[in-house]
Amino acid sequence: MTVLLAYWTARRAEEKPALYGIATGLVAAVVLQLVIHLLYPPVTLEELLVYLVFGLAGGWVGGLEGGKTSAGREALYRVSRNISEAKDPRGVVSAIGRGLDGYAVRGVVLCRSVFSGENRGEGFSFEAEASWASRGREAWPGEARPVTDEMPGLSRILQSRSVALRGRDLPSVEREVWRRLRIDHALIAPLADTGGTPVGTLVVTFAKGSPPHRTATRELLTVGAQAALTLENMRLMEQDRRATLLAERQRLSDEIHDTLAQGFTSISMNLAAMEMASPRTFDEDPRLRRYFEGARRSAQENLSEVRRLVQALRPELLDRYPLDKAVGESAGAWSAGTGVEARVSVCGAPRQLTPEVEIALFRAVQESLANVQKHARADTVTVTLTYDDGQTTLEVRDDGGGFDPARLKNGGVHSFGLRSMRERVVAVGGSFSVESAPGTGTRLLVTVPTTSDDPTVTRAGATAFKALERNGRRE
Repeated sequence: MTVLLAYWTARRAEEKPALYGIATGLVAAVVLQLVIHLLYPPVTLEELLVYLVFGLAGGWVGGLEGGKTSAGREALYRVSRNISEAKDPRGVVSAIGRGLDGYAVRGVVLCRSVFSGENRGEGFSFEAEASWASRGREAWPGEARPVTDEMPGLSRILQSRSVALRGRDLPSVEREVWRRLRIDHALIAPLADTGGTPVGTLVVTFAKGSPPHRTATRELLTVGAQAALTLENMRLMEQDRRATLLAERQRLSDEIHDTLAQGFTSISMNLAAMEMASPRTFDEDPRLRRYFEGARRSAQENLSEVRRLVQALRPELLDRYPLDKAVGESAGAWSAGTGVEARVSVCGAPRQLTPEVEIALFRAVQESLANVQKHARADTVTVTLTYDDGQTTLEVRDDGGGFDPARLKNGGVHSFGLRSMRERVVAVGGSFSVESAPGTGTRLLVTVPTTSDDPTVTRAGATAFKALERNGRRE
């Protein structure tokens, strides 16, 4: 009874919980002695000392346990606050790692699902997206390398949604990796969308020692649930930001077209009408003719520039055609102008993508063809647009002279255009790669996710709790 009372008091003490526990134990011992003295007199000195010692010991034990619980609760609150203030996935894992020092956290890794099959529920692996390590050490093999590179066994365990995992549960090769990283056990909180499809996993690794007790495990899973919600909020905010930016670009495009473009068109038409109305005037005065030609040339040049700006803000072909048709039209016009054969093929059933994704893919095609014209000296270019469940892939391949990809890092002739393509693709959540070598041509590959109307990440804690209970029943 004394231990429980001291534990209850220490949990509510903001500072020095052990001292509050001892004081509670001392008070409990004195009260108990008074009750015994009144009910069963007399009380010997030896009995008084025994009650006092047991009261102090019980208060000390209860105070320590209450202090641990209070510290865990404070750590949980601190982590929750830091997660809510995080700006990106790296900030989320850093907040979890720094806030859970009391649990001997070794590292925190956020993995995202990478789908390779046609169905989102099949053929996926996990790739480390963001990680945090204590004392600047390595949290995961190769940081951002796919988990399946060095840990295929762990990837299978992640897909089975296990929660508590010790190093000895992994294949021998992977146990060596954990031993090198000084990881003894890990806690896994799976993240899934509303349809139950895995979209990611939060992995918290611990150094050697006892695994977290059940209460601490539940607290960590609660953190995983909030992390899932925070990451989903980040995704929705980024989606809203891109949609707002796209709408603003469209508005600017319309404004420029309706004002400047039409204004310069009107000036050009008025100048042409002036020339037709008074041709002899311009023939008799060479200086007037020179001024007139300068004005007409300036109007035409500025009209061309305005049209270029409108095209840059929103490709006209995407307003007139779906993506696959727009790519075909653009490649056909480019081929007619350059004399290089351009072959366009579409695999899978074309579907409507978000505007920002369509623009990213269309710009990648335009920039790739421009690079072929400038640098490749190719005879044929093949553009392949593939629609799969969960992703859309663009491949541009030429049979030109190729180049050394190492030149990209040194700011070579290809670097700026490829860098802008990569930034645009990454901004919509896609991946970008270039394969080339001197004399072998170039292959550009862009993969972008095909999202549903409004996918959301469910509360990972609920899923993890169920898995935890299953593990408990197995124990």
